[in-house]
Amino acid sequence: MIKQKINKTLPVLTFAIICFANSALAQYAGTFGYGLELDGTGAGAVNSGVTTLYALNNGGTTRLTPLGSSAVLNQTSWLSSPESGTGPTFSLGTFNPGAGDTLDLLGASMLTYQGGGATVGPAVYLNYRISPLSGPLSSWPGGTLLGLNESNVAGNSGDTRWSNESISINLLNGLSPGTYILGSYGYASSTVGDQYVSNGGLNYGATFTVVATPEPATLALAGLGGLATILFLRRRQS
Repeated sequence: MIKQKINKTLPVLTFAIICFANSALAQYAGTFGYGLELDGTGAGAVNSGVTTLYALNNGGTTRLTPLGSSAVLNQTSWLSSPESGTGPTFSLGTFNPGAGDTLDLLGASMLTYQGGGATVGPAVYLNYRISPLSGPLSSWPGGTLLGLNESNVAGNSGDTRWSNESISINLLNGLSPGTYILGSYGYASSTVGDQYVSNGGLNYGATFTVVATPEPATLALAGLGGLATILFLRRRQS
């Protein structure tokens, strides 16, 4: 009697396992675009005075730009990074904070996809860090939340754009003269697990250089030195 019950139960159990497995396999989610919005000013800044959305991962092409955004999309590659072993190859420019130059992180945008009953969010973050080019790499601070900007982007069901354009972080704050790496990756929670846009775990990176205005005392000494040179030459001529 017991044997018969087991035999009748096994087909039902097998059918349930197959249905569950098929349902799980049908669910999917991921990322396909990510960018940082920056605004740099100064004679040495790249795209000085232009709010720029740098497409670190441009799988979504122009769809990466948030609705209503005035940012200009820049598709320069940030694929090189310290973790890749080659180091960043793209530079954001040279900045002199003492002369009023700025480099501000204004926001970010991310594109995700989902289907089969899976959903992405609501925890969608940009992550960034600033490290000296000579090392060591800094730790990652807490991520900055991105909000839902548009569902079914470009008419594609399940494609979603997340963005935040009101962050306004001064990236030059507290930095000594030198060259630095701005590193970044994106993260999104989902019902089928954590999703990352991170260059295969190597992250994205670009460099920038901070220079200092000479101190007033240094300028005074330089002025005195120049005056002494002029007096010396005049004496030789006379």
